Amino acid sequence: MAFQSSILSQIIKLVNRYEFQKQVSKYKGDYKVSKLSCFNLLVLMIFTHLKINKTLRDIVSGFSGVLSSFYHLGLQSVKRSTISDALRKRSAQIWEDFYYSIISGLNRPARRRLAKKMHLIDSTIISLCLTNFDWATYRKAKGGIKLHVMLAEESKIAEKIIMTQARVHDIKAIKDKIKFQKGDFYVYDRAYACYNYLYSIELAKAYFVTRLKSNWKFQVLKNKKIRGGSGILADQLIEVTGTKHDAYPKTLRLVTFYHLESRKKLHFLTNNFSLAAQKIAEIYKRRWQIELFFKWIKQHLKVKSFLSTSENGVKIQIWTALITYVLLCLLKMRFVCEIDIFEIYRRVGEHLFNRMDIYDLFGDVFFRKKPLLKYHQLELKFG
Repeated sequence: MAFQSSILSQIIKLVNRYEFQKQVSKYKGDYKVSKLSCFNLLVLMIFTHLKINKTLRDIVSGFSGVLSSFYHLGLQSVKRSTISDALRKRSAQIWEDFYYSIISGLNRPARRRLAKKMHLIDSTIISLCLTNFDWATYRKAKGGIKLHVMLAEESKIAEKIIMTQARVHDIKAIKDKIKFQKGDFYVYDRAYACYNYLYSIELAKAYFVTRLKSNWKFQVLKNKKIRGGSGILADQLIEVTGTKHDAYPKTLRLVTFYHLESRKKLHFLTNNFSLAAQKIAEIYKRRWQIELFFKWIKQHLKVKSFLSTSENGVKIQIWTALITYVLLCLLKMRFVCEIDIFEIYRRVGEHLFNRMDIYDLFGDVFFRKKPLLKYHQLELKFG
């Protein structure tokens, strides 16, 4: 009978070890390290996110029972103190740079195919106990870290992540951190509706869709015709007035939409004048995808409780969670039929150490598998 590696081993094979070792060498992550290399730490963290172990003790007891499957990595024993020291001392920049190297390889062929892309920008707070995480000050008796994320709407992959303390305002965190692409759409909530910031998108010849703040002062230049029954109440050309006029000196478009379920009027601000008003409302509705992304990450990966109380350890855990999510997406793109990312996560987690072909886990949902691709040939499926 032919040898078959475990499901976890097959997932680890999706990691480009050459690219990862480039980042390790860059930051000297394995300098004077004898027991737990950076790559071994990555394997442990992927195992942690897929099995949702609660403590370091759970990781050690769970992983020690399957070390024979990873003899080729040089793992003979794992101690809590070793993992704790590694999370505190190894540079989190290694895993951050490796994450971006993965998605850059995925996005490059997709960018050549598509003329325009849609980027969803928002933030989420991960609460921390201020007693244990005294570096993460937020409120008087509460700590936290904030993730500022730009999500590619087509692939559901976070293409930009900025980690700050929770008290940092959204607009301050991302200002000058995003390179706008000509013709692309950037979708924000009201927290990012800043005159200067929106005008920088205009100058880059990109488009934005956001909500109008209640304190914005403007005058209506023209009322455009609207279709009845579409939910659109008004489609107007406006200009900023008052002291902020110079901050955004060009004409803007204001689309007023009636949301039937909540019985609220929503005001969408954009610099795109060619799309139909209904399409502008639909674009903003897609922003909900980033909320679903936050919800999925928090519910299924280990980013709400942490194995280390150090800032570096917390960042490593978050970056490895994001890497795990991308690996699941890489697995999903190999399937012929559509399958939910949660279903992949659930089945992989239940059979993590079974020695079977990973495609056999999904034999009931697809009839054939795509040929195995090398790392540089992989690309995400775009809608």
